[in-house]
This record gives sequence, C-alpha cells and structure tokens, in this order.
Amino acid sequence: MICEYGCGQEANYQLKNRKWCCEPHYLKCKKMKDSRKGSNNPFYGKTHTSVYKEKLKEKMTGKKMPVFKNIENDKKIYCKFGCGRIAKFVSINEEYYCENNSSKCSVIKNINRNKNIGSKNSKRQKFKKFKNTDNKLCDYGCNQVAEYINKNGKVCCSEYTTQCKRRTTKYTIDDYKEKYPLFSKIEDLRYNPDKPEEKEIQVHCKYSECENSKEKGGWFAPTSTQLYERIRAIFKPSSEFVENNFYCSKKCKEKCILYRKKSDPFKDKEINYTSEEYQTFRNYVLTRDNNICQFCGQQATDVHHERPKKLEPFFSLDPDFAWSCCEKCHYEKGHKDECSTGNLANKICSKQ
Repeated sequence: MICEYGCGQEANYQLKNRKWCCEPHYLKCKKMKDSRKGSNNPFYGKTHTSVYKEKLKEKMTGKKMPVFKNIENDKKIYCKFGCGRIAKFVSINEEYYCENNSSKCSVIKNINRNKNIGSKNSKRQKFKKFKNTDNKLCDYGCNQVAEYINKNGKVCCSEYTTQCKRRTTKYTIDDYKEKYPLFSKIEDLRYNPDKPEEKEIQVHCKYSECENSKEKGGWFAPTSTQLYERIRAIFKPSSEFVENNFYCSKKCKEKCILYRKKSDPFKDKEINYTSEEYQTFRNYVLTRDNNICQFCGQQATDVHHERPKKLEPFFSLDPDFAWSCCEKCHYEKGHKDECSTGNLANKICSKQ
C-alpha cells in the first residue's frame, strides 16, 4: 500500500484517522515536510514575544527572571499610570513604568494615601495644634496640659496618640488595684527586686512543681499579653469559663493538670458525708432488708433514697427513707422520667 499523503513511498503505519503513511506521524512524511517549508509554514515571518522568551529562559536555566528591567527609552515612552514621567523600566508583560515597583509611582502613592485617611485601619491618628487657653488636660489620662486637638474634639499632649506618655508607660501595681481590684486579690503581684527602677511586675506560675510557683516561693515576669488575657478570663461569665492562668513556659502548661480545663478539678464538691459514712449506711440498709429488693423480691444490689439526695441532703443517711432494691427497679423507681439523674442535677424535679 502506498502512502496516502502523496510521497509515493510504501505505507507502513496506519494513523488514528485511518489513513496509511510512510512515517508514524504525517508531518514527518517528505511530501508534508516540503509543503511546510519557507513561506508555506504558518509561523513564517513570525517571532516569539519577549514574555514567551523570558519563560523559555526560566525553563532552560531554572532561574526566575526579574519582573522589571532597565531600558534605554529613546522613543520617550511615558509611565503607564499617567504621572508624566518618562518610563525607565519595562515589565515582563511589556508595560512601562517610571519605577521598578508600581507602588512607588507618585500616582499610586496618592491613591493609597487617600484610602488610608480617616479609615479604621490607619495606625496613627494625627492631631493639630491649638491654643489651650483653659489649660485642658490630656483626654488619655497622662494628666498633662493638652497641646493638640483632633477632628472629634479630643485633646492630647502629643501629635500622635501612640506618643502620649500614658500610652508609652506601663501599668503599675497600684493601677491594677484601682482598675481591676478582683484581679489584684486573686493574683499575688510584686515588683522585681533586681530591677527596682523599672518597676517590672512579677507573678507566680500556676504549675505547682515549677520553681516559679507559689508553692516553691518563685516569681517570674509575665508579658503584657499574658496580663491582659488573665484579666479577661477572670471577668468572663461562669458559663464561658476557660482556664487561663500564668505559666512561665510551655513545659509548665503541658505538665499542669489545670491547663485547658473548663472546670476546676480541685473544686470542693457539695457532699455532706464521707465515703466511709455512706458505706456504713448502705450496709445497714441491705442487712436490714436481708438483701432482698423491696419492689420485686429479687436480690438487692442498690439502695434507693425515697427523698432524693440532691433535693433533700439532710435525709441522705437516714435509713427510714431508704430501701434495698435491684438495679432494674432502682432505675425505674428513682432514676427515670422527671426524677432522672439529669433533672435532679439541674434541680428541676417536680415530683414529691
């Protein structure tokens, strides 16, 4: 069989289009090669763009090419953003800029500056000078005469709020006692005796076996964020309680039992009797009833309180209001429906 692409040679391959060819690909056939030479080639007279060339260089060398390049601008092409300056740099996308970064152009700078004026994200709030004839004091609590005023009518001793002396100075122990009296009662605070001039505040580590703990008489200096988070945790409502104590290191956090607990495991539970007293009471009731369930007559395993311990703790060890019963009857008679354990725990049982 002869090649169907017109070269006149014997066909040895059948292509996907069911045609027979002398080569495994039709473009390798001599007839097709000759037909695509010179001006017959669809890419004749065309060149690759600079962007494509830069990408090829990146693939070949493995190095990323710079986004902007210096150029000799003989044609006097101006900046893309319309600032009126002659372009000195060109990007990979063949766009011309006056600087090697678009954000450095004066037009873009002015746009970004106008966006930040009066916005909540602006870090510094600038004040203007005014004549303080009434000798008003700074509104930020530094007790100095104000020299600057802002649009909202607030006065300050400095041009920026971040430069106010009250903002730059640290809180003292007296400040914490005055502003957060509960915090100063819960936590022991003192100044670092090695640095009396700096008035560095020190506290105890919560992990009892740490050298900086209260049990071992140690101290350490917490960060400002630790102090803030500890105060915030103390003033949270009990329903949102999450442990947040002072720890001097991550090791103390991981070793401490209280870390990340939603309730205090060492908190005293409201129990009016000891375990030994309850065992004596339980054994007395079972022997009195001959270990027989008082409801079904089978062998008794539990003791049922006629008056629930949660609602009437005074009768919790009174044998006159207790009966021997099996596990099944104990659940049906005392821990089901409105008198269930969950309802009794919430003190909403209405059955008497």
